[in-house]
Amino acid sequence: MARDGIFLAYNLRTYGNLPEAWLSPRLHRFSLFDPAYWAEFAQLAEKGLFDAVFTGDGSQITDPTTAVADGLDRFTAWTAAIEATEHLGFILTASTTYNDPFRLAERLLSLDVLTGGRLAWNLVTSHSGEAAANFGLPAHPERDTRYARAGEFVDIVTALWASAAGGPPVDHDSKQFVVHGRLSVPPSRQGRPPIIRASTSEAGRDLAGEYANGVFAADLTRSGAIANRAAMRSDARRFGRPEEDLSYLSGLRLVLGSTQAEAEAKVGDIYGSPGRTADQVAWLGKLIDFDVSTLDPHRPLPPELLAETRLAELPAPATGSLGFRASVLGFLRENADLPLDQLLVRSRFVGAGHATFVGTPEQLAERLEDRYRAGAADGFVFAPDLTLDTLEVLVDELVPALQRKGIYKREYTSDTFAGHLRLPPFPAAGELRFDTDAARRARVRASVVADRADPRSETPSAAAPVGAAAPLTADSLRERAEQRPLSFVALSEPALREAVADPDRLPTTPDGYLLGLDRAAVPAPGHEVALDPTTAAAVLGLRIPGTTFLPVVGIEREHPWNLARTVSSLEHWLRGRTGVVLSTHDRFGAAGRAGAGAWDPGPFADPVPAGVATTSEAAEIVRALGDSYPNSALVVDRERRVYATGEGIAPIDHAGAYRIAGPGAVASSFHGRPLIAQVVQDPADLVDAPEALDLAFVESAQVPALVDVLGRLPAHLVFLVAGPDDPVTRRAVADHARILGSVRTVRSLAELD
Repeated sequence: MARDGIFLAYNLRTYGNLPEAWLSPRLHRFSLFDPAYWAEFAQLAEKGLFDAVFTGDGSQITDPTTAVADGLDRFTAWTAAIEATEHLGFILTASTTYNDPFRLAERLLSLDVLTGGRLAWNLVTSHSGEAAANFGLPAHPERDTRYARAGEFVDIVTALWASAAGGPPVDHDSKQFVVHGRLSVPPSRQGRPPIIRASTSEAGRDLAGEYANGVFAADLTRSGAIANRAAMRSDARRFGRPEEDLSYLSGLRLVLGSTQAEAEAKVGDIYGSPGRTADQVAWLGKLIDFDVSTLDPHRPLPPELLAETRLAELPAPATGSLGFRASVLGFLRENADLPLDQLLVRSRFVGAGHATFVGTPEQLAERLEDRYRAGAADGFVFAPDLTLDTLEVLVDELVPALQRKGIYKREYTSDTFAGHLRLPPFPAAGELRFDTDAARRARVRASVVADRADPRSETPSAAAPVGAAAPLTADSLRERAEQRPLSFVALSEPALREAVADPDRLPTTPDGYLLGLDRAAVPAPGHEVALDPTTAAAVLGLRIPGTTFLPVVGIEREHPWNLARTVSSLEHWLRGRTGVVLSTHDRFGAAGRAGAGAWDPGPFADPVPAGVATTSEAAEIVRALGDSYPNSALVVDRERRVYATGEGIAPIDHAGAYRIAGPGAVASSFHGRPLIAQVVQDPADLVDAPEALDLAFVESAQVPALVDVLGRLPAHLVFLVAGPDDPVTRRAVADHARILGSVRTVRSLAELD
């Protein structure tokens, strides 16, 4: 379907591209870790009729002394924007190199369902070699290896999405992946997420041509953009797809001012220091393999240094984007007549390969119109100097200018991401979304930013808002149990679907909810559909601040580094009202590993054995990674202009069933350490339970066995009984202070009325 105007997306670059963007008066000290910030940002983008918002991502910690090191799990982060918006799309970046295809397919489709069909997957292969140690690898896989894996990975993910829509089960066996069964997540309102790619390398183009619905492009020249867009559309045709199914989205950094002079002055303030110039000299020298500091700065580079044949012979870097590199080299050739000092000024923005616009909103509108009408882009992805401040200018000034030119919509014509790309829905689109009541969604949307305002985003030690539940810890559970036996509620799959569709039916309980306790690895005939418990916990926990939510995660499908990142992010989002319950999927009537996506031996270690010992090891790793990045490293001192020091960040060095030698990516929560629990079948397996484990769930049938071994189990460990509240369970709770209460499972919310 042909486009009828420009597609616009906005990049949430933490606080912005400026090194000191975090000093904006629009921000609190810890806005990045505040769901209200993400909601405000998304709501402002929707006010400007933007099609989508975007965040990049990586599988490693970035420079911890800067504000770009937020590290938040993107699945958790985007849940904050769901209730703040109705039409806006979300582009989520996730790597095929450091994820499991079954687990990623499940998480992506679950978030797509919860957003109402407004998600797209930005498929990346991870260009940073710093991630390897987090996943037990001696080195980052070579580019060809990563792309071969990515092709197989996306085949599996799209096949799993098709199985969720009624297609055949997946039956995949290879050296890298073993996946049998079908995905039990329901289709979203658009069927499944569209796929975005960001690469113009040959292997990247093949992936985009076969699978992508959008391409992020790094274009520094108008002519290069026109040629690249034509090539990408040709790639789609080569794979038997309509060229209109692949939108070409050009990245553009922005530095805006009310006048050209003001914008240029802003640039000078940022990049005019001697240190910045030295950095740029080093960058250019590395790029063209020549020490440019030895050259006359007032003369152009010698022509032979930029000769196309010489540049083509330079060795490709093992990491980094080849597309970005090619774009930068093309820019240098087109500006070869500039003196070196001017070339350094002109190229100071282009280290990442994206063009930078410096000027006024009206001039920007003219630039976009020219590129769009020339066939150089179908849309643009803006990377701002100041995230909130620049977005407000774009909404108030750029968007009206584009509308006057007749190249931008005056109202939304779609409320799915596929619709924003002018794609038809994918097969078997569903209806489930978070809160199916449109009128109630509108009421919540009108006040969600104010309702989520929390003084703790400025001062973590401030008192919690009225009605917010206290953080969930083993000590707080013990204290509550001294007053009365605890009574948690486990929402089975049908009850969880009801809660997602109608969250106001979910009462605030004094103790909390478990999500996913009854999940099977593969749905049996007639088995209910399921949603990812971690993502569901985030959206429900944000809507219902007065209680706690504990997701159950099977360790077979989640690497501990990724899991630790999710748990730490949830802990920030729900202000300590959460944690994680670790299990293997052969517990509580589940169907075992079959169909679960056997743990991938490709980029990680040998396939992980399921069992209590490995689950306990995962608990130790999750705890150690959470502690490896203390929040004390985030100074955020505006007077001293110091964002962070990185002090106290200490990589772990773990060798066992998993090998991990890196720190976590998320600063620890200001609200305590997340509760870590485990589901066990035989209580005797917990004799050597690690200190990291706070709580264990045992089935009611195992209560006598638990009582028999209780004296031999670590003294810090407490227990909840899952199953009927029978006389044996009540007696155990009454007689043993460490058995705190029970968990009842409900299949319908009517059971809670």
